[in-house]
This record gives sequence, structure tokens and C-alpha cells, in this order.
Amino acid sequence: MSYGLTVNVLQEVLPLDHVLAASSIRRQVTGLGRRLEAEQATDARQHAEVAASVGSPDIPEPSPVRAVGIDGGYLRLAGHRRRQDGWFEVIVGKSMRDQDAGHSFAYVHKLEHRPADRMLNFLLREGVQPSQPVNR
Repeated sequence: MSYGLTVNVLQEVLPLDHVLAASSIRRQVTGLGRRLEAEQATDARQHAEVAASVGSPDIPEPSPVRAVGIDGGYLRLAGHRRRQDGWFEVIVGKSMRDQDAGHSFAYVHKLEHRPADRMLNFLLREGVQPSQPVNR
């Protein structure tokens, strides 16, 4: 849903005395996303440090993920008059599993401050344990 449509829905649902702007919604959502990702990255790092310090003598269960494919490309925003304007790089990936379909992730390269943390969080959500070896 675009930010403009979000503003329309919020004005219909909530009794607001002031006018909302799409740029304000975008700014607030971006700030919230950055804060949540920072918290998630800190949690993942702490989890990995605790798991590494405990040093389990047991061999971990094999991960359901067999491979993660990563690629990138450039996209262009619509509406720019000059051919050079509006380009940005997107990184996308997908996990491949033995049994079921994998999951995908994506982010805009210039907006992602910690891509390694993003990947670590993705692997943790996919069931890859911090103690399991991962080739980079």
C-alpha cells in the first residue's frame, strides 16, 4: 500500500484533528523499521555470543536450509525525466530447503547500514543455529 493510500485509510478510521502527510507517514515508518532492525541485530549478536561462549559438546541438528542464493540488481523509479536519475541497488536472496519452499528477503543497499546483521537474522529465522558453520 502506498503512503498516500495509508494516509487516506488512517483519516477514515481515526478521528484526527490534523491533516496527515504521506511524507510524515514514510518518515515514521522508516524510523520504526530502523529501530526494530537495530534491536533485532543486537538480539541476534547477543544470542550468537552466548551460544559461542557456552560451547555445546553436542553436534547440532542439521539445518533445514541447504543453500541461500543472493543476487543484486539496479531498479529505476518511475517518473524521472533524465535517464540517469532514480536508480538504486536492491539485494535479494532466497533460502533453498530440502522439504518445503524457502523464504525470500530483500533490502535496498544504500539504506541498509548492517547487511551482515540482516543476513544473520535471516539465517536465525530460517533455523540455522549460530554454532553451525556457514560459508561466506
